[in-house]
Amino acid sequence: MDSLVPNIIYSLEPGNVIGIAPGPESFGLFYNEDIFKEAGIAPPPSKLSEAWTWDEFIEVAKQLTVDTKGRTANDPDFDPKNIKQYGVSASTWWGVYSNFIYSNGGDFVSEDGKRFALNEPAAVDAIQKISDMMNVHHVSPSPVQAKNIPATNVALQTKKVAMAIDGQWASAGLAQSNFNFNVGVMPVLEEPVTTVVCGMFSMFKSTKYPEESWELMKALIDPEASIEMITSGTWMPSYKDWYTDPNMLAKWTENLDARPSGYKDAIVEVILTKGHQTPTGYVKNFNKIMDIVNPALDKVWLGQQTAQEAMDAIAAKAQEQVQGRRDIK
Repeated sequence: MDSLVPNIIYSLEPGNVIGIAPGPESFGLFYNEDIFKEAGIAPPPSKLSEAWTWDEFIEVAKQLTVDTKGRTANDPDFDPKNIKQYGVSASTWWGVYSNFIYSNGGDFVSEDGKRFALNEPAAVDAIQKISDMMNVHHVSPSPVQAKNIPATNVALQTKKVAMAIDGQWASAGLAQSNFNFNVGVMPVLEEPVTTVVCGMFSMFKSTKYPEESWELMKALIDPEASIEMITSGTWMPSYKDWYTDPNMLAKWTENLDARPSGYKDAIVEVILTKGHQTPTGYVKNFNKIMDIVNPALDKVWLGQQTAQEAMDAIAAKAQEQVQGRRDIK
């Protein structure tokens, strides 16, 4: 277990492993370098120690949000209904906003696994900040506006957006685009955090070939077996020594189109030291909880309700689906 990157093992309960990820993923702040140069603004820092606060991030996003008449979001005459370039884009998928819930000290369920926690102050504050990006500051497209915004690589290349909060897998598409992109660390609320998301390989208890299945799983998890997925930008390695051994690290981070200069600090360092397991890995009955949460959050993303109002409205119903945490004995 110690040889693997943290947070890439799925368990039904502590010690009962049901899956291991072949390629972990984390999140970063991707950006178009030329937009920052043209605006004369310092780009997102790649080092954790220099990460922007949320307020600093919003201020930069305002300077880079431009309406069709060339006015930025800081201009009193700025027209939020006719935006040519957004400062940032961020999906309203839980994988993205979970980064900020965790960064703010919040969670989907309480530490003891007994309580729905998205209506509690830390989570509510993080969710509201995402909504405010769209509906108060107008620096990020709402879900409705986002329908006209292409995927991260195209949006950044065509200058529809200046920055994009996205998974490191975006590197694969960006590497095939012909423009200067880079990646920085995400803005920090209370503590720097990245959610580690991943699929998993599993074997059935009923298999007739447990030893062979285990050998196959080990072969599939071996980074050498998926080196093209890794060097293309789609995956990251599962073994820790591929991050800590300079020669092995160089194999998948140096002299590659998918690995810009900020990558080692903003992505590699962060997943090793500031990773947080995906909620699908430890929140029991997660999908059923989110079936209740997601429609309520739609109203928040559209500015129709505050995060507190929306989460309080469904808290009792969501609480009925809370069944505990897999990481508690």
